[in-house]
Amino acid sequence: MSEASRRWAGTTGWILLVLASMILIGIGLERTLFFVWSPEPAMFEAARTGGLYVDAGCALSLAAAV
Repeated sequence: MSEASRRWAGTTGWILLVLASMILIGIGLERTLFFVWSPEPAMFEAARTGGLYVDAGCALSLAAAV
């Protein structure tokens, strides 16, 4: 591979990591913020799942930064 193609491959990988992290954080916020405060176990489970999406998005963001 030439230097230019390696640079483009690295840039494309970084862009995909950043976009994936933004999508995961967006999904997590959507699940967490639109939360009706009622004592239903399904709502608590949705909030917990949203938090996991946010955590995964943050991990991808850190991977893109490194």
